[in-house]
Amino acid sequence: MTLDFFKKAFLITAAVNILAGASAMMAIDLHMNLFYGRVTFDPLLKFYHYNFWFAVLLMGIGYYYLSIKPIENHVLALIGGLIKLMVVSTWIFLLQMGEGKIILLGPILFDLFYGILLCYFYFLYRHHPKV
Repeated sequence: MTLDFFKKAFLITAAVNILAGASAMMAIDLHMNLFYGRVTFDPLLKFYHYNFWFAVLLMGIGYYYLSIKPIENHVLALIGGLIKLMVVSTWIFLLQMGEGKIILLGPILFDLFYGILLCYFYFLYRHHPKV
């Protein structure tokens, strides 16, 4: 895999994170219904949901900078990759508990692929001479 491949891949995950974060924040009830089959009126749960997706949006901005200068920003790849893999494990757990809907398989596969790719990039380039 070339550096150009990684740049394009990081740009894709940046766009997806920014769109997912913004859309989930703008339509919390719709998003919760799509992912979990319920809408909550609990303000604390909505607060945490909103903040989680705000963090997703911010990571998308980080992935954008990673796509521009991947070597210089390689630590973002490790941080983002680990976050994606943690979220994947959480969504799988929620599915197993019956708390998630089958639509979660799309984000699970996306974040699993990009989580592994981001971590792989970090370990591939962590000792690069430009770092």
